Amino acid sequence: MPLNAIILYSELLQQEAADHSRVASIGDPQKIQSAGNQLLDLINGILDLSKIEAGKMTLSLERFDIRAMIDDLLDTVGPLAQQRGNRLTVTCGGGVETMTADLMKTRQILFNPLRNACKFTRAGSIALDVQRARAHAMANDRDLALAAGADDFDTKPVRFQQLLDRIDTLLKKAVATP
Repeated sequence: MPLNAIILYSELLQQEAADHSRVASIGDPQKIQSAGNQLLDLINGILDLSKIEAGKMTLSLERFDIRAMIDDLLDTVGPLAQQRGNRLTVTCGGGVETMTADLMKTRQILFNPLRNACKFTRAGSIALDVQRARAHAMANDRDLALAAGADDFDTKPVRFQQLLDRIDTLLKKAVATP
């Protein structure tokens, strides 16, 4: 994919500038790499949504430690929160130990809203509350408002709810499959 080549080339330019002590030359390749990674994330997100809507999303089910996955997630999200002066807190309820699911997709489901919260919150608090529950997707009105944007709240929740319903169906199938 050409986008991956652009990202890799920008990394090489950064490394070359660092190797030759040209610190001033590192900024542009960093911007290219950052923009490339954001575009790649956007493209992958759109492809995933298309797969979900078409019923073609495949899950790689495995048993994993929830707290270890959250710790790994915090290693990524923590610095983003700190950059904007935010306080990130995590609460794990009783019985939160392991689960059988697609680890990468579960991590991504948690990462995306946390990253957005870090991006759009300055000097605030961001909380992740993990509770043991039956397999279903849920969102409250505040989540919908954040996902849709305040101006679009009247038009986008329906589409967002369709996505939640599809994810709910996939989760139920995954739990029902031995």
